[in-house]
Amino acid sequence: MSKRWIDIMDYLDEHTVATSEAMAEALYVSPKTIRTELKKLGAVLNHHGAEIISKQRIGYSLIVNDEKKLRDFKVELNQEIINHPMTKEDRIQFQLELLLLNNDKYIKIDDIADQLYISKSSVSQDLKEVRTILEEFNLTLVTRPNYGIKVEGKEFDFRLCTASHTIKRLDFNYHEDTNEQVRKINYCVSKHLNESNIKISDVTYHNLLIHIYIAMIRIKEGHYVPMNVDQLKDMKKSDEYRLAMKVVAELEEIFDIEIPESEIGYLAIHFSGKQFIEIKPEEENFVVTTEIDKIVKHMLSEIKSSYNIDLTNDFELRMSLALHLVPMDIRLKYDMYLRNPLLSEIKQRYTLAYMLATSACGVLRKHYQKDIYEDEISYIALHFNLALERNKSTISKKNIVIVCATGRGSSSLLVYKFETEVGAYLNTIETCDVGQLKFFDFDTVDYVITTVPIPFSVPKPILEVQFFLDDGDVKALKNFLSGKTSFSFSENFDPRLFISSLSAKTKEEVIQKMVDRIKEVKTIPDNFYDLVMKRESMAVTAFGNLVAIPHPSEVLGDETFVCIAILDEPIRWEAVEVQFIFMMSMKKERDEDMESFSTMISRLLLNPAYINEMIRTRDYQTLANCFNQIEKEMRSE
Repeated sequence: MSKRWIDIMDYLDEHTVATSEAMAEALYVSPKTIRTELKKLGAVLNHHGAEIISKQRIGYSLIVNDEKKLRDFKVELNQEIINHPMTKEDRIQFQLELLLLNNDKYIKIDDIADQLYISKSSVSQDLKEVRTILEEFNLTLVTRPNYGIKVEGKEFDFRLCTASHTIKRLDFNYHEDTNEQVRKINYCVSKHLNESNIKISDVTYHNLLIHIYIAMIRIKEGHYVPMNVDQLKDMKKSDEYRLAMKVVAELEEIFDIEIPESEIGYLAIHFSGKQFIEIKPEEENFVVTTEIDKIVKHMLSEIKSSYNIDLTNDFELRMSLALHLVPMDIRLKYDMYLRNPLLSEIKQRYTLAYMLATSACGVLRKHYQKDIYEDEISYIALHFNLALERNKSTISKKNIVIVCATGRGSSSLLVYKFETEVGAYLNTIETCDVGQLKFFDFDTVDYVITTVPIPFSVPKPILEVQFFLDDGDVKALKNFLSGKTSFSFSENFDPRLFISSLSAKTKEEVIQKMVDRIKEVKTIPDNFYDLVMKRESMAVTAFGNLVAIPHPSEVLGDETFVCIAILDEPIRWEAVEVQFIFMMSMKKERDEDMESFSTMISRLLLNPAYINEMIRTRDYQTLANCFNQIEKEMRSE
């Protein structure tokens, strides 16, 4: 309506007088619609410095009495246009907010359609997505004939869903223009937190304020979170409950409401679930419980068995995960939601770490018997990314032999250059000429570096360089010695395992057809399908971006391979749509190229441009081109 009113006023600004037929033709609506809108607009304009005059058989004119008032009115209308839901995602967000924030009454689909200026059928289609979101939080969208629709469920689930999906439009910067209630909550909570020993990060503090803000709204409307008597009794013994009591006492004055004990316990749970644990030498020892330590070991073991990346001996990682799991344990037990504003960035920038975290969280899913939110997975991914970076910084020094056709003096000069440019990667350096190389003991070296062609076979990797090393040679040497991006597309991707068009309606059917194709090309165990389905039951393998990465629950065989399938049409895979399936199987033997391989795969699969191009072309060469581009990017980093 705001857009149409702006268009009508702009048209009347340009024309001294205009008929409804002329305006209808210009604005692509019926003359009846124009007359209806002119009547509504005319009634409103009387309060905003203008009026619409109608002259029979002549047309309509806009008379401006106060230009400033009219200009301010147009600014207001333009702001409404900006805020109006335009995309399907915006409409779903709007309907979800409308239903959750008005859950005490039924809302008619006709009314939703009128507010969004779309058809009833479009609203019905959007509500399918709304229903799916609500079901993730154990909420139900119920329909009552002649009354409409409403959301039903437990109060705790209402608040979690509201915090997750309907609070995005609030300003939580705590500046003077911020929602006054939010500013008061911020002042109250920060004051008492500073006086306590409980530490909360900036991101989790933001989440905490959201939950308190929602709780105040719900309590004012007479909705309370019930709490088990025994749970409340145990919670009362904690520092978090004592902190919650102080905060609640002040909130009751600020909002002029009475907050029951169960809500104090609810707030105490949030303090417990959102704090971070830090170890200080001067304070009481932090003891990792046997249960938490067992879970962490199982998580790292899961990564090793699924990706053949061994982080089990990384003590720092084990401790950081244990510290993280203490408050996370509270969140999972009480179904608390902790939003991570960096979720998309983590998935894009730390894709390998996110894949590892997804696999590791399969252990948590099984332990707690509930799904783990992407936001929680992304927090775990940060710990894995730090561990991967530490592994990169720990250089495994190599032994090399330099093959040179010139004399001893030139060989010494080359050795000096190597020590200067790439000495950090080297342990011992030996030299010889091509003739001596035939009798060389290759068990003493890892690589052969040569300035001349070697006309016979040697049992170690060879890198040819110029005698006068340029910048390109130095970079190539560093990559070669560190094992960086030593990934081979042709060795890991067999064109026979590229299925450009696959018809299926369920993930089980997709997996079965892909396993059948693999059996035609590779020798795999008879229980390969069962192992892939076991992995599906343990962790989410749909990563968004239309991609799923099913794989066996353990490493198998003597080679790593990949099978790719592009579905004719997207299908539902867990809670998301999937069309590009990337099934991989890791070999048992430790592979030094594994991290490079996994990094390149993750960069491919979480890049929408690459996936869209693959689905559009359905071409194996496109896949090769994508990997070549990724390899160039990685080598330049």
